[in-house]
Amino acid sequence: MRLLGMKHDVVSFMGAISACANLGATEQGKEIHRVTIRKHLHTHLFVANSILDFSWAAIPLGNLGGCLGPYYR
Repeated sequence: MRLLGMKHDVVSFMGAISACANLGATEQGKEIHRVTIRKHLHTHLFVANSILDFSWAAIPLGNLGGCLGPYYR
């Protein structure tokens, strides 16, 4: 999108994070999460829900603390 000069919005971040969760693309999902933090979009309800879904899918079972860790800082 950036190469085409298009701006990201909440919907594009939601879609990208959800795709990373479904594909198991952990590193790309973490990078998108960092971008949402820099752009102050991580507090948007739908983006935050997508990030939580990604975290739950990307973190191995039994490591709930690793999934919820970013939300308790």
